[in-house]
Amino acid sequence: MEWCPLGPPRKNLWPVAAPDTGRVERRTALPLGIQQRQAYNSFRDDFDSTSLNLEWNFRRVPREKTYSLTARPGFLRMHAQPEVIKENVSCSLAGIRQRHSEFTYLAKMAFAPAGDGVEGGVSLFQKDDSYVNFTVSLNDGNFTVRLLIVEKDKDARLAASEPLPSFAREITFKVESKDHGYHFSYSVDDGVSFRLLAQTASDLILGFGYTGSYLGLYCSSNGKPPQEGDHADFDWVAHKAFPRQGLDLNRAVASTSPAGCGFLGF
Repeated sequence: MEWCPLGPPRKNLWPVAAPDTGRVERRTALPLGIQQRQAYNSFRDDFDSTSLNLEWNFRRVPREKTYSLTARPGFLRMHAQPEVIKENVSCSLAGIRQRHSEFTYLAKMAFAPAGDGVEGGVSLFQKDDSYVNFTVSLNDGNFTVRLLIVEKDKDARLAASEPLPSFAREITFKVESKDHGYHFSYSVDDGVSFRLLAQTASDLILGFGYTGSYLGLYCSSNGKPPQEGDHADFDWVAHKAFPRQGLDLNRAVASTSPAGCGFLGF
């Protein structure tokens, strides 16, 4: 890649790919040399910073006060909004990109909303009509853990739910994607033990178009104006890929041909 000037010096630089041939080559020299590269196989955020890690993305530009890292230091606070995941709507939803088909995703949440109908938890989402919400909701003074599945061109369905009679306002969500299926579990004893809520097929959030899948955090008051205290506080999230047979997940390998050209393999 070269940058060629079009006009006065240092002005209007224009990228030229493969300047020697003018075309995209099947093999080309590695720009950073022959070195070991670290593959992206794990992620953890304890929310100890006052600025959000750049791995986090929003489906749309977040509104002011959608989230806070200072309201409760060491936690990411997602404020409940009336909006839910829906076409052309901004809601309290943030995520990190899913880079592997087999992985573990965990998130610890403190949840003590004031208003009825508020829910908070994790979301695996691809588009506004393709997502899975694994959340805790407050209804009529009772807490329930639930799994809502929305698939493209299908009606939303509540795949599983069960009451949390002794909910102490803290929960750890765990999602495992392995063996061609999702496993949704939760813990109310700080990760000492996990209870399986549901198992599903792994083809729930397929890619349609350009958008990849995300592992996210979510909070909503489900159409009602939120009250003071309607939020979900996330202590940490952790994501890790499962090892694949024959692949060292701790590194990416740079391969070269005799001519000094190569490619990066993962």
